[in-house]
Amino acid sequence: MKKQAKTLYSYHESKYDQYSVERPQATYLEKVFSLIRTLSSKKKISKALDIGCTDGGFAARLKKAFGFDMYGLDMAEGSIASCKEKGVKGIVHNLEQPMPIEDDTFDLITLCEVIEHIFDTDFLLSEIKRILKPGGVFIITTPNIASLTNRLTMLIGKYPTSAEYRASGSGHIRIYTFSALINQMKEHGFLIKQVTSPNFPFPIRTVPVPAFMKKILINLGDVVPRFSNQIVLVATKT
Repeated sequence: MKKQAKTLYSYHESKYDQYSVERPQATYLEKVFSLIRTLSSKKKISKALDIGCTDGGFAARLKKAFGFDMYGLDMAEGSIASCKEKGVKGIVHNLEQPMPIEDDTFDLITLCEVIEHIFDTDFLLSEIKRILKPGGVFIITTPNIASLTNRLTMLIGKYPTSAEYRASGSGHIRIYTFSALINQMKEHGFLIKQVTSPNFPFPIRTVPVPAFMKKILINLGDVVPRFSNQIVLVATKT
């Protein structure tokens, strides 16, 4: 009997059900949190959406810290159940389909480590722009295929850490450089306000680093972001 191929969606739905995004090595979340803290002190943000919220850990953190009317969106029903338990309004949704959300709804949208899993990234960005209020803020993070780590890895003929060749892996099917993501977002009418990264160019996700040193490295990500392991962009809807 021929084995039936799994869709990428079915892999993700089963793998990320009850998956927690709040991990100690997730320096990109610390960077995003810091950016939002600065933004919220300068700009009124009432309603926010975390796309790919998993169990709602980060969304709940934003709600508690800044008092946002916080929503989370994820494909896994178990994740959204956990999300709701944390006081975040959850939406079960497949990002390959139109979002069940009205135009110009949110002041802030975060998309952390999600776009690399999406087949039609143009459709996703167009949907995000549609539901973001004019002047609203969009923060996106994704792995950087041109990181210093990956450049050195490929130089010696090894496979880059950000990419995948099996669907059962992390499921990365769209890998970006800074310029590629910036250009795509500009094509969709986003105005890029800040280009940064969550760490200085070495893999602090996997190497134990003292807390004080990690904080320094996160801040140094602003100095040479294009060598970092991850891309962080802050944009607004024009």
